[in-house]
Amino acid sequence: MKGKVNSLVWGILFAGVIIFFIGCYYAVLEAGLPYQDPTLEMQIEYAINMGIGKVLIRCGGLTFLVGLLFRIILSVINKSNADKSNTHKEVQDNGADTDGAGNN
Repeated sequence: MKGKVNSLVWGILFAGVIIFFIGCYYAVLEAGLPYQDPTLEMQIEYAINMGIGKVLIRCGGLTFLVGLLFRIILSVINKSNADKSNTHKEVQDNGADTDGAGNN
C-alpha cells in the first residue's frame, strides 16, 4: 500500500510538470508574440492559443503543488512512524536484556 501511494504522488508531481511545460509550449510557441497588424482570424487564433497556454500553466502548477504537498505530508508521516517504531524497539530491547532483578 505504501509503495502504491508513493508512486501515485510521484505521478501527480510529474503530471504537473508535464502539463506545465505543455502550457508553456502553447503560450510561447503556438501563440507566440502578437502580430503587429493582425486580421480578425489571427487575433482569434492568438487569443485561443494564449488562453489554452494560461489554463494549462495554471493547472500544471496547481497539480505540481498538490503533489508536492502530498509528498511533504507523506515524508512527515513516514518519519513519525519510523521514530515511533524505533522508540518501541528500544523499549523492547532494554527490557529483554535484564532479568527480574535488574541484572544482565
